[in-house]
Amino acid sequence: PGTDPGALTRQIRLLLRHIALPAPAGILYEIDMRLRPHGTSGTLISPARYFIEYHSGAREVWERQMLTRCRPVVDRKSLAAQALTAISPSLYARHDPDHLRREILHMRKKVQDELGSPKGKYELKRGPGGIMDIDFLTHYLQLVHGHERTPLRTSSTRTALQRLAETGIITGAAARELLAAYDFLKRLEGVLRVADLKNISAFPVDAGDRGNQRLACAMGFTDSNRTTAVGKFLSHYQDITSTVRRHFIALVGEPEGT
Repeated sequence: PGTDPGALTRQIRLLLRHIALPAPAGILYEIDMRLRPHGTSGTLISPARYFIEYHSGAREVWERQMLTRCRPVVDRKSLAAQALTAISPSLYARHDPDHLRREILHMRKKVQDELGSPKGKYELKRGPGGIMDIDFLTHYLQLVHGHERTPLRTSSTRTALQRLAETGIITGAAARELLAAYDFLKRLEGVLRVADLKNISAFPVDAGDRGNQRLACAMGFTDSNRTTAVGKFLSHYQDITSTVRRHFIALVGEPEGT
């Protein structure tokens, strides 16, 4: 597209349409462009200097959280890497731990209430003890301690947990339990999406559900009695999420009203 902004915008729109295009194997990826600066009223693309200027100013805590996971995908001229390096001092500035805690707990509660409790289903991503608990607690600890401990400035949740243990911010036992839980929940999420060919993260609580029988088998829970196998799978899931929520409360706090 060269340097013509109009042509580049058209190329980006075409790319987004292809990425979200329904196909026999499902949708490749869903991208919510409302999350860009200024939402739907903002420009689709912007110069690097604007990105740096925007994120170097005072931003909402949830924006800081998301930026901890920001990483280049294709970066031939290192433009993205340079921009992320430029905003790193602002992202990992010295934050008020109490303010961070309140804002992160508020956002966690909001997501859980709005999307994390579907009727008759477990929500492994947004529900209590789900993937978001692990993400949010690492966001919190990275933002609190990243000012002084640069190894915590990583876009990988797994790496963040390992480094939080290495620096003594969390115990080795906590890191191992959270990493094991994260691996289990992410694998379960992948199995769900492959089975349904949809971007979903919820499954029924009913041990007799036929979909749960297939899910339990795919996750390695087998028994001559299928209902028993599902029961073992659901019990393990409940143990995992209970462990994650316990660590979340200990390290961040309990979302108000839960």
